[in-house]
Amino acid sequence: MSLQKIFSTSSNKIFQKFFSTSSNKTLLTVSKSAAEQIRKLILDKKNVKGIRIIVEQRGCKGNTYALDYAKEKNPTDEIQESNGIKVFVDINSLMSVIGSTIDFIETPLRTEFVIQNPNIKEKCGCGESFNV
Repeated sequence: MSLQKIFSTSSNKIFQKFFSTSSNKTLLTVSKSAAEQIRKLILDKKNVKGIRIIVEQRGCKGNTYALDYAKEKNPTDEIQESNGIKVFVDINSLMSVIGSTIDFIETPLRTEFVIQNPNIKEKCGCGESFNV
């Protein structure tokens, strides 16, 4: 059995243990306003199946989020569907986003997606990077 197959099998077991349909735990939630905005953004994109969230190691507190269009499932991805939107999360980012909510806010001064993450221990002053 290849290392990739073992890794993928292990991640699926972890995912099933913590996020089975009989569990109350949710990997990620997409708010209604975020779901509406995501639908608008992917409407004219070919082959886009949802969004991908990645936690990258950078910034003054160590981690930042990256959001992208998801065209296919990678071998190490877990998929959570919320409000009709599929969210793809790779196994390396999984533990950093458990229980998070992706929201979309619109004010006179800004329009943006925000991620409300209950696992964050500290944020940098500008709010772009975090530590879990």
